[in-house]
Amino acid sequence: MNCKFCCDEWGVGMEIGGDVKREEVEAVIQELMDGEKGKKLKEKGGKWQRLAKEATEYPSGSSNVSFETLVNKVL
Repeated sequence: MNCKFCCDEWGVGMEIGGDVKREEVEAVIQELMDGEKGKKLKEKGGKWQRLAKEATEYPSGSSNVSFETLVNKVL
């Protein structure tokens, strides 16, 4: 489930097979460090980082608004 979200939904991960071999790990790391897919993953990661910052940094951010709503309902 986590791999599906990271790899397919959010676009910030790379899948590796269940029976992991050294060569496969090396190939995935090489692609992450130097390949086109690695560049795309870094761009996507930066996008998610900005969205998370916007949601939490400002009082009007969605996370802060949701938290305030929860607190008001509980109290």
